[in-house]
Amino acid sequence: MNNFIRYFLFLVLLVPFLDTVSHAQMIKRQDAVWARETSEPIVLDGKLTEASWAKADSIQIVYGASSGLPTSGWNTDGYPNPSGYTDTLHATLKFLSHNNQLYIAFIVPDASIGGHDWPGPAWWDGVLMNVKDVRTRPVGRKEIFPCFLFTDTSSSYTGGRGKGAGPRYGYMGPYQDQLTDSAIKAMGWNMGYTIQGTSNDDSTPDTSYIFEMQINLDSLGYNTTQTNGDVVGTNIQIVDVDWYWQPDPSKRAVGKAWWQHPWSDQGENAGRIYIRPDVTVNSGPAPTIPPDVVIPNGASATDPTIDGNLNDPVWNGAYSFKIKYNDLATVNTYSGLGKSMSAWYEVSTSNPPSSTLPQVLDPADATIKMFFKGNNLYLAANVSDQLIEGGATNQDQKDGVRFILGLRDSVNSDHVMQFMNLLADFDSLGNPKADEDLDTLVKQGIATLGMKVHGTVNDNTDIDTGYTVELKIDLTKLGYPNGLGDHLLFGGVDVLDADVFDNPANNYGTRTWFFKENKDAGPTAWMYMDPNVPTDVKTNTVNIVPTSLVLYGNYPNPFNPSTNISYSIPKEGEVTMSIYNMLGQLVSNVNLLHQTAGIHVYNFNAASLASGVYFYRLSLKSNENSQNFLSKTSKMILLK
Repeated sequence: MNNFIRYFLFLVLLVPFLDTVSHAQMIKRQDAVWARETSEPIVLDGKLTEASWAKADSIQIVYGASSGLPTSGWNTDGYPNPSGYTDTLHATLKFLSHNNQLYIAFIVPDASIGGHDWPGPAWWDGVLMNVKDVRTRPVGRKEIFPCFLFTDTSSSYTGGRGKGAGPRYGYMGPYQDQLTDSAIKAMGWNMGYTIQGTSNDDSTPDTSYIFEMQINLDSLGYNTTQTNGDVVGTNIQIVDVDWYWQPDPSKRAVGKAWWQHPWSDQGENAGRIYIRPDVTVNSGPAPTIPPDVVIPNGASATDPTIDGNLNDPVWNGAYSFKIKYNDLATVNTYSGLGKSMSAWYEVSTSNPPSSTLPQVLDPADATIKMFFKGNNLYLAANVSDQLIEGGATNQDQKDGVRFILGLRDSVNSDHVMQFMNLLADFDSLGNPKADEDLDTLVKQGIATLGMKVHGTVNDNTDIDTGYTVELKIDLTKLGYPNGLGDHLLFGGVDVLDADVFDNPANNYGTRTWFFKENKDAGPTAWMYMDPNVPTDVKTNTVNIVPTSLVLYGNYPNPFNPSTNISYSIPKEGEVTMSIYNMLGQLVSNVNLLHQTAGIHVYNFNAASLASGVYFYRLSLKSNENSQNFLSKTSKMILLK
């Protein structure tokens, strides 16, 4: 393709795309940040004199205000101070990367730097964070704990109690892991620091402290050097004790604030650090981080009947994804942190539990669908299942689908968004049941539930084929304004699958989840209900043979990682699909082989491509006089 054609494609086809983006207006993601790649050596001295730090992207962690949607919060660790918390926490964190090494700078203004013994309250200054270990599934986590803590003054440790002491380091576990410098480095973690003042001495005010941290991502299963980079999951909490060393203990105060979640467990959420080789300290503005899910708008569609049948046309254009037990291929189609933290889990449900986990003979397999219309969110699940179980109180002894949603106007004592478990399952008689928080929503008329069973619940004498769930929720009753405000939605989906056999030792239960396992565990997906993405799909295309090669478009669009491209050809012959990037470079040229005249659909999988805008067109070499046809060019958007 010559430069003129490339330029023409850029002008003609990019302008409509930019117009669409400008009207979508999703707010910038607050749960994610870029760690830009640098080739400059970083010296861990806590001084941040390298030029790259001035170009690094950053976040703020602040006491008394959210440090970012959806789940950043703060508290006083149960230590209220009648005199008030006067020197409040306001830290800046900067991020860099190099060759699968993550660098984080913690710049913490503080007039009273120091710490004391454990147990708490948190009478220390420092950082409690973890990085998700994606070598296992569900993921593990490696805790990192540099702080002004512990009383041991032995020279074999870094720092200790006393005036002018440095921070104590902990890694991979509880605070008792008092590690030497050499042990820290051997574990793939290292840090330097500076103190602008004198620790553990409140006779004169301090100014700030800086931690300059390096984390080896190789040891945690990440590969940020690949073309598409990687997404690192983390939780970061900063703790601030003030005036501990004052003669007057009434002045003492504690403040804690965090980015997305305070502790090292899975919790309500996790922060995302995006790293990609081409996003460098010199590459200009960082790419926009897209939502994990784009939920289409069904404004022009007829409302579905909530009966569990899923036969209304609007469901054909809904956002759709799979949930499948023990299937990495499926999980790898998820975006961002969903690839590493969506997972599955099995337990033995026999009494007593089997010493070894039984074989999962009928694994969970579900298709989830979503769209919105007006103020209502519509959710659906089509679950394949040969043994449908119901009636148990234990979640691992029954079948069901749990949708997890955030309440936009409700926070807990940590000032963090609260979530609801909306479980659709069955009672002991096999009747559909609204369970957990969904029961309340249905009784209050906020939600409408429809379910359809394809088989018999609690009957092992037949082979079931599964069940379907259809749900309508009025989002204005979950804290959204009329019109849905910023159109953001937070949550996930968990499929429960229990199987009961004649031999109780073979009984088991599994949970398989997309982002969140429940309202208290797993990262929430950042979802955007896009008013500019319709559910409309050409399901009623006139079935006639066209006189030219016609592209009907692709759906879904945007997509990740696959989309269906509909087209028709006027004559039989050899069909080729060509895909181009924004530069007009050919990135895929697929021979669709010999096809008959009429309408066809090609499923294009872009798993190997980076997020961005792509163009596609068809060519046909007919069998009739070797006549050639070329379609118009269409545009599609890959959002990973």
